[in-house]
Amino acid sequence: MTRVAVVGGGFGGLASAIILAKNGIQVDLVDPNSEPGGKVCQKKILDCSIDCGPTVITLKKVFENLFSIAGEDLDDWVVMTKLNKIARHVWSENEILDLFSEVEESYDAIGKFAGKKEADNFKSFCLLTEKLFQTFDASFMKKQNPGILSVTESIGLSGAKLMWQIGPFSSLWKSLNGHFSDPRLRQLFGRYATYCGSSPWLAPSTLMLIWSVEMQGVWSVKGGIIELARALTKLAKKVGVVFHQDFCEEILTYKGRVSGVRLSSGQHILGDKIIFNGDYKSLDNLFNNLQLKKNFLQNRTRSLSAVTWGLRTKTSGLHLERHNVFFAKDYVDEFSDIFKRNQLPKTPTVYICAQDRTNNVKNLGKQERLFILVNAPPDGDQKYNSETEIKKCQSSVLAMLQRYGLKIEKEGRDWKQTTPEDFHKRFPGTGGALYGMATHGWMSPFLRPSARSKIPGLYLSGGSIHPGPGLPMVTISGQLAAEALMEDLGLIK
Repeated sequence: MTRVAVVGGGFGGLASAIILAKNGIQVDLVDPNSEPGGKVCQKKILDCSIDCGPTVITLKKVFENLFSIAGEDLDDWVVMTKLNKIARHVWSENEILDLFSEVEESYDAIGKFAGKKEADNFKSFCLLTEKLFQTFDASFMKKQNPGILSVTESIGLSGAKLMWQIGPFSSLWKSLNGHFSDPRLRQLFGRYATYCGSSPWLAPSTLMLIWSVEMQGVWSVKGGIIELARALTKLAKKVGVVFHQDFCEEILTYKGRVSGVRLSSGQHILGDKIIFNGDYKSLDNLFNNLQLKKNFLQNRTRSLSAVTWGLRTKTSGLHLERHNVFFAKDYVDEFSDIFKRNQLPKTPTVYICAQDRTNNVKNLGKQERLFILVNAPPDGDQKYNSETEIKKCQSSVLAMLQRYGLKIEKEGRDWKQTTPEDFHKRFPGTGGALYGMATHGWMSPFLRPSARSKIPGLYLSGGSIHPGPGLPMVTISGQLAAEALMEDLGLIK
């Protein structure tokens, strides 16, 4: 029987392990954490747990498909609720825009917020982004190694016309200038570049399709997204995956191809097929062969890191939805601070996930769980952000929220924080970058490593691998890695 070691228990590693085991392959999954999930995690704050990693689930069908492959129904394993409101967006106490899962509701909201002309622009934008998603879902996102020529051939003449319509060589921000007159709407939809850890001024225009993804539904998970990770772990064990709570210290090689892994406990798992589910850049730490290390050198810009805080407190004033974005006035300065000046932004955009709020739930007057995030430079291995700098950033966040009408009762010293240095310690070799390399430039989507690495027998999955970051994309990357491996074994064509 073929034996495969999967290194890393994030969503990509779990997905690949489930598919391989379901197809009769012996799978050993190595992960050092007490429970798998990768960047999905929870922290204990007082007597409650708070999701302190990814907080948004989209493309539910990706997870339904994975459970279906294993002969299971996702809804039998986790309880997921589609949110009526995708997010609340705030520019001041009197400038608030909610976007909804129903396009017509968003159309009406934008009409009241920015006028009928902008609402009509929004409807056209929705149609365009939906076409983009449909065009690239099969031809790019679900392909193992999509190149420019193969994608161009797959999308055909209609797809090529669509690409010229959005401006294939334009940045997301420049393209949005052609769709919206209101700078606030450009700011709102430009923020989708940060879902890939990138700047709207440098990210390609194709990233506008992320809006189409959100229009298909944003979901909450009962008990937190960690429950989806736990369900995947249980499913993996059910189909026969063997878990090892241990660090992989070395990927072993023989005559230029992989031959197994060495764990920190001293155990060896031997085999000529390995799936590495982790940040691509950290692979050079796992090879002793200097020649092989060169395969993993990348000089491209790292993606965004973050400073996050988790807390349980009461709020008053402005009403929070589950997902909330508070925009700073000078948006371009935020990304200049991060990518050019390599410093925490002076006026950051603030994201708040109010984790006890779902559809029409108002927790006013009660203590509730909040997860607060601001973007930060990925310099956790190069520069130490002093406590003074973090406190200054935190004070800026609190002052901004108060100006916008939100009062948070608990003082900053009671917030449980995570910095780029902390993320770098959790994910060595990244500097705290949370999304692999930044998606900057029109070629960048084609530059991500694909499922097959340059080393025979080594396959790749994770947020730094094609098709990119985000839980659905990472899950797809795991499926692509499993498919590539099975193709090479002659199990599928």
